[in-house]
Amino acid sequence: MNWPAVSQAVALSRIFAETLEQIRPRSIALVGCAGGNGLEHIDREQTPRVIGIDINADYLATCGERFPWVETLQADIEQPLAIEAVELVHVALVLEFVRDPRAALQRLRELADQVSVVLQLESVATAAITPSPFGAALGALGQIHRLLRPEDLELEPAVGRYIDVPGGKRFWHAIIR
Repeated sequence: MNWPAVSQAVALSRIFAETLEQIRPRSIALVGCAGGNGLEHIDREQTPRVIGIDINADYLATCGERFPWVETLQADIEQPLAIEAVELVHVALVLEFVRDPRAALQRLRELADQVSVVLQLESVATAAITPSPFGAALGALGQIHRLLRPEDLELEPAVGRYIDVPGGKRFWHAIIR
């Protein structure tokens, strides 16, 4: 996501930092934590409980090495998650990869007081998955990727904000209570 032609990492990091500042949660689950991108914004005194969730064990190992204070959980968000409730769940560019995004979002909403959602919207300027040297790493996930709109999740577009990303992509971000 940090590949120059993709340019998503900076935007996602900024959205996560802004969400943390706005909500100031005592506990958070970061879904799709990958190698821990964004966790550098956590104020550990403000947010002592942090759970990094990802389906990829290698990503979780990297996250654990970079941020040893993060509790990691390998899980598929389409299945029930075995964690205690948290104040905030942050899920960015993950629902586009699940078979039933509405059900996955509902499952996440049951875990938290608030859910921060970032969706990638359709763009006429760029492909949904930007070609990069890392495209092959998506493997089977790339085959199920599809863009979503807030309406697809039964969310009103008016509750969120639109964010234009360098490189031509567009995100939608909302905090759902």
